[in-house]
Amino acid sequence: MTAHPSCDHLGHATPTPSRSGTADLLKGAAVVLMIQVHLMELLARPDVLAGWAGRLSLLFGGPPVAPVFLLVMGYYLAASRRSTGRLVWRGVKLIGLGLLLNLGMNAHLLVKIWQGAIRLDPWPYILGVDILFLAGASTVILAVLRRFLRRTALLGVGGACVLALASPWVAKALATESGLRWALAYVGGGYEWSYFPWFPWLAYPLLGFACRQLRCQLPAALGESGGPSVADGRHGQPRSPDTLAGDGATDGQECPADRGSDGCPSRRWRIAAWGILFMCFSGVAATGSYAVAVCHDLPRYYHHGIQFFGWICAFAVVWVGLHHACESRWGDRPAVRWLKGLGRNVTLCYVVQWLIIGNVATACYKTESFLHWSLWVVAVVTATSLISAGVGSWQEEKGRRL
Repeated sequence: MTAHPSCDHLGHATPTPSRSGTADLLKGAAVVLMIQVHLMELLARPDVLAGWAGRLSLLFGGPPVAPVFLLVMGYYLAASRRSTGRLVWRGVKLIGLGLLLNLGMNAHLLVKIWQGAIRLDPWPYILGVDILFLAGASTVILAVLRRFLRRTALLGVGGACVLALASPWVAKALATESGLRWALAYVGGGYEWSYFPWFPWLAYPLLGFACRQLRCQLPAALGESGGPSVADGRHGQPRSPDTLAGDGATDGQECPADRGSDGCPSRRWRIAAWGILFMCFSGVAATGSYAVAVCHDLPRYYHHGIQFFGWICAFAVVWVGLHHACESRWGDRPAVRWLKGLGRNVTLCYVVQWLIIGNVATACYKTESFLHWSLWVVAVVTATSLISAGVGSWQEEKGRRL
């Protein structure tokens, strides 16, 4: 059990630099869901993918994964005390890692293409717009613009809505057969190798950034002493995790009016939070079939517009609230601690699972039954967990993290 933070003479909680169990749990759950959906997309037979298992797999491998990763990343970029230069360099390294990962995960396929055994254009596999490219670009953009974005949360919210609203139009407008298509795919062109372009996916780290600003600015604007945050650690203690991409920095930064004098959200804030949670849950449950249809149509999912963006935002409120409650009640249970361990090494897990799945898929592309897919999920989750834990321990001993 973690004690309440001490309070200074102003009645504000004194921050204790540490990690957020909720954020690590969100990322750890996303790792498992990500692995199963990648295996479903690449290894499962077409009839399995088209059936109920495929629909559920794509639903739970969609909104709870990439959007949540990016929201958490944006939230903690807003809180970061790292210099702009260090954050920009971090983003550049992520972009480089994305290119290396494309080569590594497709190594088996690229060798087959080079040998002439498979006739495919290799460039979509080498330059595919992976989420690491987006994470790197988002880190650079938010680092450069954070002084401007910190003026008011409305800038982040408005920018995110514009990106989501314009996404379908941008996907059509940037369609071209010229050599520019390789660069435009990263912006928002509707190409089949454009998985996480800026339009609409940059909206999520931007919205996460705005959520941090709302947490800081809204209580003061309403004359309240503090507001709730599901991103905090257990028992209301402020903690700071790494970003989506595995940045291990902890800044310990806390808003001046985050908490009441007892270290807990005020009663008014708790009532408001429960009301918002209930409304979001009702909306998500009532429109679940719509989300299933979007997630099962991958081009529509990767280039979704403002309507699905709104659905994901409502879902994220419910999903984060659920994980916050789980961390508060069962944070010391073995299964939860295991998931948080995956979350602490999220970038490493992402790289490892793709190196395995990408190269296996060349040999087993869309050939596996539901049973075999299930066994693959267990095997890859186990392998990823063991490898990431071993490498992560070695990195911690050397004082560096991926």
